[in-house]
Amino acid sequence: MTKIKLLFVLLLLSVLINCDSKEEFIIENEFLSREIKIVDNKLYTSSIYNKIFDKELLPKNTDEFKIRISKGTDKEGTDVELTSNAFSFVKVIKDGTNAKAFLLENKQYKIEVEIYYDLEKDDFYTHKCLKIRAKEGITLERIDVEFLEVKDAFQPYKLKQITAQSLNKITTKSGYAPEREENTTDFKSGLGQPLFTIESATFFGIEFPAASNFVKNNTLNCGYLWGKELKVGETYQTYKAVVGVADDYQFIDEVFYDYINDIKIRPLRLQVQYNSWFDFYQDVTKEKFEKSVKKVYQELITERGIKPINTYVIDDGWQDSFSKEADWSDTLWKINTDRFAPDFKSSHELVKAQNGTLGLWYSPGCFFGANKMVKKLGEQGFESLDFSMSMAGPKYMNAFEARTLELANQGISYFKFDGIFGHLYTRAF
Repeated sequence: MTKIKLLFVLLLLSVLINCDSKEEFIIENEFLSREIKIVDNKLYTSSIYNKIFDKELLPKNTDEFKIRISKGTDKEGTDVELTSNAFSFVKVIKDGTNAKAFLLENKQYKIEVEIYYDLEKDDFYTHKCLKIRAKEGITLERIDVEFLEVKDAFQPYKLKQITAQSLNKITTKSGYAPEREENTTDFKSGLGQPLFTIESATFFGIEFPAASNFVKNNTLNCGYLWGKELKVGETYQTYKAVVGVADDYQFIDEVFYDYINDIKIRPLRLQVQYNSWFDFYQDVTKEKFEKSVKKVYQELITERGIKPINTYVIDDGWQDSFSKEADWSDTLWKINTDRFAPDFKSSHELVKAQNGTLGLWYSPGCFFGANKMVKKLGEQGFESLDFSMSMAGPKYMNAFEARTLELANQGISYFKFDGIFGHLYTRAF
């Protein structure tokens, strides 16, 4: 074979190899492994192997994530869904034993995505997140950090079990509860519930309490709504997705809670409480509260010798929100001084004498007994919705945080946050 022919054959082989380029990366420890492949400049997870159960999860699709972008959440008809297949592999950013990262790009929409995978040596779960950059301004409407088609994908909860329904228009009947209307939408907010696989005994989720995880057409969608405006050159890092493994599907719930306990800021603990709601509803006063606290202590601790109760909680009714003169413009969640001492001084002294601390009912969105303040606060420049305060409003949330810290510094040890996701049956979306 002449040198020219040999050179031609080598060049031909090189072209064929490059046309079918293939790279494999594995992140693993003694519990699990995740294999990432790059084929024809497309990146995807080819396998998640549960080592302790000796089962392998093989995604049927070659999509690694999905994002929905638009020119603004208020600009209908501009949204576009992009899966990882719309992005081309650019380079490897990190290739360590327990951490890997890759750069992808979409030239049409001028978006770059960095994918990070992490797996600690002794963890039975692995993390993944995205860093998203745009060379042109876009809005990130929804981000599915995991988007895998798996034959045994299982959604353990059902949307119909979430009782609250959103309304396009809300009216109030008494200021305490919304009047039901027929003008509803099908939207239900995410509550962070995990997804499972049956045969391979794995769990999936997003480390974000309002994540919206669901299974559709055997595809795991682990993501959340964001509505984040991404400016030119700005980088947004997503919340982390988690994939964990169990030794048997029958015990996957228990293993998931082991994972929750592992990542908690403080360990799980028993909190025994008394709550005034069950005695007085909204008609609680310091005198009624004192009578019940002393009765509970006498019957349970003194006479029956049980361990002292941790916290005595004053439920809805302590706040000054019922009178026409109520005004929270300078300080949110003022105390009704006709019912309780300023700063709860006498109530603090009361529960301290019973070897306990004081807790309060609290509603960040101003639902239930605080609902009458929504209109007033809205008129005073605080961000309000039809039926509640906006927990995305900077002015309101800054004032709410300041008041919460003030109460905590005064000795309130526990807050019963009520209405985080709205009223029992109605949410203003």
